[in-house]
Amino acid sequence: MGTVYLAGPISGCTPADCFDWRQHAITSLEEWGHIGLSPARFKPFLREVKTIENIEQEGKIKNPPVEAPTLTARDRRDVATCDVVLMNLLPYSSRISIGTMIEVGWADAARKPLIVVASPGSLYVQHPMLRAIAASMLHDLDQAIRLVCTFLTPYEWCAPIRCTCGTRSAI
Repeated sequence: MGTVYLAGPISGCTPADCFDWRQHAITSLEEWGHIGLSPARFKPFLREVKTIENIEQEGKIKNPPVEAPTLTARDRRDVATCDVVLMNLLPYSSRISIGTMIEVGWADAARKPLIVVASPGSLYVQHPMLRAIAASMLHDLDQAIRLVCTFLTPYEWCAPIRCTCGTRSAI
């Protein structure tokens, strides 16, 4: 059994963009016997806003249940102790996610395999440092989840897949 940190934008996303893909990944990983760790866990107040960047304006976080330094420390520990980081950069966000790029740094410092999912031609895919750090860059979340499972599951249990993004071979 392996653990997968589910990195990706939160700020600037709708609650559906933030939560839905992570729940899908958690469910898919559980089918393989793995655990998905969401940085959005214990943040139910995020579901109550139109876009997550409007939390303070909408008055939903006057007394957050957990302060930002505590959440940051938890997320940093999650990245340091997980087996693989799955980073989904597909959800629409109104800006480049600073927090997500910090997670890239944590993953690289801890030498964790980083599987990135991003739209072809996006600024993320074009950035040479992100391409250099990523073990693989794909354009499909389900294909990325299967690739994560190849990192975590004994070889004889997995059917090899091939990267179709044109940037690098998946295996």
